[in-house]
Amino acid sequence: MSDKKTRNEILEDIRFIKEAIKNNNIIRYIPIYEGIKNVALFSGIFIVVFCLAIIWIVDYYGSYRNAPDFIKFAAFVVLGLTLIGLAYLKINTFLRLIRRYKEDISLKMIIKAFHTRTMLMVMTPFLMSFVVFWIYLSISGLSYLIVPVLAILMALYTVSIMVLLNFEGFLLFFVWLLLSGFLTLFIADGISSPVNTIITFGIGMFVQYFSSLKSISRKKRDKIGGE
Repeated sequence: MSDKKTRNEILEDIRFIKEAIKNNNIIRYIPIYEGIKNVALFSGIFIVVFCLAIIWIVDYYGSYRNAPDFIKFAAFVVLGLTLIGLAYLKINTFLRLIRRYKEDISLKMIIKAFHTRTMLMVMTPFLMSFVVFWIYLSISGLSYLIVPVLAILMALYTVSIMVLLNFEGFLLFFVWLLLSGFLTLFIADGISSPVNTIITFGIGMFVQYFSSLKSISRKKRDKIGGE
């Protein structure tokens, strides 16, 4: 049984490598949800905690503008450092994950595999939409709609990437962002942006975390069943 298992694993690795080389995009053939799991968890925790802190500041000082400058500066520093930390965690996790399949792969190779011409054609309209909607809603006095609109755009971007790169384990995240975005779009004027962010992106990250766990568990069951 052990020899048969080893032989099957070797054949599976050979098939993986051949497919990756043939399509020149290794990203399509790795379980990305495994790499995003911890990133989603820590992102969700940070979003919820940071938004709750902003809610407290607004409640205590009457508005965020009335808060002392050192508090605003501290919030900005915490936000910046956390984003850098999450970016590092994401890159490091992805590198470790992909190197389980291809040991000599570098960050440059990953970026090249991800940013293909087709990928850029998908990303560019969404990035432009993010910026244009953000600016338009801000200068039009509709800033309370920014979060739900971004959630809807992010949901559409997620499903586009899922189809383009054959990603698994992101369906529930897409559904949550889309539904919560549409829901909060109609009630956004009655709730604050931090609360809106918790509902859409905060809970959405936890949904992605548990969705990744479910996908990992299903993969292990399938592997055991195949043996």
